[in-house]
Parts: sequence; C-alpha cells; structure tokens
Amino acid sequence: MEKNLKIMHIILCIAAVLLIIYSYHMGMNKIGDINHYVTLQGIAVLLTIITIPIILKIYKNKTTNCDDKTFYKWNLIRMGTMIFVIGFNCLVYSIVHLTSQLLCAIIAAIVLIFFCMPKKEVNEPIKENETNTNDTDTAV
Repeated sequence: MEKNLKIMHIILCIAAVLLIIYSYHMGMNKIGDINHYVTLQGIAVLLTIITIPIILKIYKNKTTNCDDKTFYKWNLIRMGTMIFVIGFNCLVYSIVHLTSQLLCAIIAAIVLIFFCMPKKEVNEPIKENETNTNDTDTAV
C-alpha cells in the first residue's frame, strides 16, 4: 500500500509541475473588473497560507500510531488538498496574470514534492526501566 502511495505521489508531483508550466504559458485573457481580480487574488493567497500549515498539522496528528488504512486515507487527503491549492492558484493566475498566484502555486508544489512524501513514522514510547550503560561513573 505504501508503494502505491509513493507512485501516486510521484504522479501528482509531475502533474503539479506540468500544471504550473501550462498555466504560465497558456493564460486566458483578462475579463471583467479589476476589483474582482483583487478579491480573487486575496482568496487564493489566503487559501495557500492557511491550508498548508493546517493540512500538515492535521496529517501529523491523525497518522501518529495509526493503522495502514487511516495512513493511506490521510495521505490521499493531504496530497489531494495540495493539488487543489495548486490548481486553484494556477486557475487564478490564468485569469489575473499576477505572479503572486504563480508563486503560491510553486510554494504549494514544493510542499507537495518535499513534505508530502508518504512515509510511515511510528513513535514508540520510551521505557523507563531501561538504563543507559554509558552514563555510569567509571572513574578510578
């Protein structure tokens, strides 16, 4: 199951990079009032700024000492959320043509590539009755 997640992660990373490149080269023409652009740009930036730390924190809390099914589900949620943020920022960039949306998409892609790599971490409790042999005094 972890191998499937890694393959999906690689595919989503490639898709995110291609989406950013595509939106950069094939933007739509500007349509509408400038006030709508400012509002749309603000929503996109806030979505990126708020979503990234929240989804990473929730993922860490939900996947600590969990079973494989929960781990798989939360990896899909985390990667899907990052793809949504990237796609939304690319869509806003293609409408507004402001580089802040492209930068937000690139930041979300970096988070997807480097911080959403599926790996299972198991936190084992520290046993109190174990003693460290290196801490004993051996002075003669």
